[in-house]
Order: sequence, then C-alpha cells, then structure tokens
Amino acid sequence: AIYDHINILINGSNDWESIGTMSKGIYDISKDIYFSFPTKISTSAINIINNINLNDFSIKQIKNSEAELLKERDIIKDLLK
Repeated sequence: AIYDHINILINGSNDWESIGTMSKGIYDISKDIYFSFPTKISTSAINIINNINLNDFSIKQIKNSEAELLKERDIIKDLLK
C-alpha cells in the first residue's frame, strides 16, 4: 500500500484515491484529526474531492469512524502535550 501511495504522490493518478489528510471540516468531519478523504492527485496538486454524494449508510459508517478516531485521540491527549 505504501508503495502505491508514494507512486501516486510522485506520478499522479487518473483516478481518485483515499488518503489520510488533516481534516479542515469537510464532509462534516471534526477539524484537526487525520481522516481518509477522497483525493484527486496530479503531479502538481493534491485536492480533496468535496462533491461526492453519500447515502445514509455511508454517512453513518463515516461518522462511526470519526467517533472512534476522536475517542482514540482523547485517550492519549495528555501524552501529546
């Protein structure tokens, strides 16, 4: 997986990829956590795709993942100071 990601980051891709990125609130994901977003990568830019329509099931699963990441972050929050 890491080889594929590095290859795509260097050479770009004709497809969109799912890459962990620091959230800025897109898709209603809490800010300042790393989350996997649909991303378009070219040799000159990396952009989160923000217009993918999600069904209710997908939104629920994404929110469950976000809640898990926030819980894990809160467990180690004191170690990050």
